[in-house]
Amino acid sequence: MQIVLLILKIIGILLLILLGLAVVLLLTVLFVPVRYKLSGYHLPDRGTALHGRVSWLMSVLRADFGYEGEGYLRIRVFGILWKGPGSKKETPSGAEKAADRPKAAPEPVSEPKPTPEPVPVPKPSQGAAYSAEGQEQPASGQNALRRRWEQLRRLPEKFRQWKRSIRNFLQSFREKKERLNRLLDFLRLPEVKETLRLCLRQIKGLLKHIGPRKIYLKGRFGFDDPALTGQVTGILSMLPVVYREGISLTPDFTEACLEGEFSVQGRVRAASLLALALKIWFDENFRKAYQKWKEM
Repeated sequence: MQIVLLILKIIGILLLILLGLAVVLLLTVLFVPVRYKLSGYHLPDRGTALHGRVSWLMSVLRADFGYEGEGYLRIRVFGILWKGPGSKKETPSGAEKAADRPKAAPEPVSEPKPTPEPVPVPKPSQGAAYSAEGQEQPASGQNALRRRWEQLRRLPEKFRQWKRSIRNFLQSFREKKERLNRLLDFLRLPEVKETLRLCLRQIKGLLKHIGPRKIYLKGRFGFDDPALTGQVTGILSMLPVVYREGISLTPDFTEACLEGEFSVQGRVRAASLLALALKIWFDENFRKAYQKWKEM
């Protein structure tokens, strides 16, 4: 009996350890943020480049990607480089391929075949038209009459097809109009309006959460027309993001140009995204609107 209790005690301890590890892993996934960094430049003396990095849990998982002359993607797990299924394998050189290729057997020399004598073709008699096969063709006037008769004979069937197509078009138009009216009536419901307002607020919070925390932008722009450069400068001056720390945009009224460099850093936490989604899911107006949508 004591051995059974000891075994049960060991099994319970192992289950508690596994449960604790699962809880720790879940909390780690929810609350440890995924950090991202994106940088690049477009300069006359350095060319164009784009670099990005996504990391999680102090770079235990890290992905580097970008473009500088050619695109690249590097994934590291615990600092070990992992190559995906699209990685290139080493290919043998041309000399090795030629050495490994089996030699072809020499083709046998065939004797020249005698050329057949041409068969004389009988000439057509006068007053009759012949085709390329030597058969007599009907006159062009008979062909025209026959085509006219076939067209006239098919007119009733064409009218019936046109009538069916017009009837189908009108029926589909009525169905689409009814669907549109039902959709407009659905959007006019008060619970739907409240749900849309809630979704807009949550989307705004989502963009604020996943947006970059640090921004660096330094650039110079200009157009051939100085007036257009001034108009674009005026539009940019009305944007609040232009006045953030680390952003510097200089207009050039003398020449057309577009150059600069940038860098953004941010983070995304899964728990925050889950909270935004659950707030919508447990909203009473959303549930009512979802039920109305299923009844449509």
